[in-house]
Amino acid sequence: MSKCSVLRLRNNLSDSSKRVISRNWRNIFFALFLAIASSSFVDMFSRVAALEYDAPSFSAAILCQWDCGWYSSIVADGYHRNPVAHAKGDAANWAFFPAFPLFARAVVFTTGVSAQFALVLTSKLFLFLSLWAFLALVEKELGADAKMAAGLVVAFNPYIIYAHAGYTETLYFFLTTLSFLFLHARRFILAGMVGALLSATRLVGIFFLVPYLLYSSRFLREKNLQSYVPAFLLGIFLVPLGLGLYMAYLHSHVGDALAFKNVQVAWGRSVENPFDTLIAGLSVSGWERFFALSALASLAMSIWLVVQRRLDYAFFLVIVTLIPLSTGLWSMPRYIFWQMPFLFGMVIIFMKIRLLGGLYLVLSGGVGAVVVVSWALGKNFVI
Repeated sequence: MSKCSVLRLRNNLSDSSKRVISRNWRNIFFALFLAIASSSFVDMFSRVAALEYDAPSFSAAILCQWDCGWYSSIVADGYHRNPVAHAKGDAANWAFFPAFPLFARAVVFTTGVSAQFALVLTSKLFLFLSLWAFLALVEKELGADAKMAAGLVVAFNPYIIYAHAGYTETLYFFLTTLSFLFLHARRFILAGMVGALLSATRLVGIFFLVPYLLYSSRFLREKNLQSYVPAFLLGIFLVPLGLGLYMAYLHSHVGDALAFKNVQVAWGRSVENPFDTLIAGLSVSGWERFFALSALASLAMSIWLVVQRRLDYAFFLVIVTLIPLSTGLWSMPRYIFWQMPFLFGMVIIFMKIRLLGGLYLVLSGGVGAVVVVSWALGKNFVI
């Protein structure tokens, strides 16, 4: 290769690197702007609830309610040894997976803030990271024109309160997005490592194995497959590691590796046929029908993703919809609206029908405001 060719190649690589760095910085600043705007939105309507509807004054304690309280107990005192909560004394914090409180515990250690404030801060931090990762994924798979829609559907999610209330939603969303980013880049070990964190965040995280294996069918016939096999197999074994370590800890701590599942009876949850649950919800009125419609929308989105040939997203979305649906309808909307494949499918739709995207954002903002005010007032239908 001539000296001129080497210089030309070096310049081309340099220009390419500069474009990548510039694009990443733009995504970072856009994600930061959206995260701040989203936080301001929640803060504003929390204060409206306090001023107009006699809700308690805005504070971390107002944001950190319900499940956040359970996570706070883990951050402050660790996992219970015996059930101690609820009227029957049959509830314990084993149902809440360890990754999120561990990150919050690190915030407490480095800043000295309270457990509640650390959880709220951690969820906000992961909102920023979720936005950055989702922008990167959408830009890679749908193009730069889709980034605006992608950022807005996350930052002004109708259930955006969960990005600011000390819940796992943003951590789960970030890890899901990052897992798929690494998987599609064939960075199998990194995908497996992030998948391990995902399975330590929520039980459904272990089902990242399904798209992981499904994606492999895309390159099984490639001549250089052999070079991927060791990393691919290692990634497979890494994904369940988070759940496995938590089960080992529970076995050592309380003598029951499945304590996270068995304690669910304290919340009246048991495993049923998810389709029976869905049909029952659609046949009644009130919030249960709305919850059922949310699950139905997710299943419909899965079909749309199949039509768009996004099979790995579609199968993952079906699984992470049916599993919580099998234990009841409660909380279905927040489960659905914080599933990355669901929002990814929405972005595809909005890029095809831009007017629909604008109408959705107006509706989403209105619903989000109602949910924030209801949260501040302690209405449990938003849980």
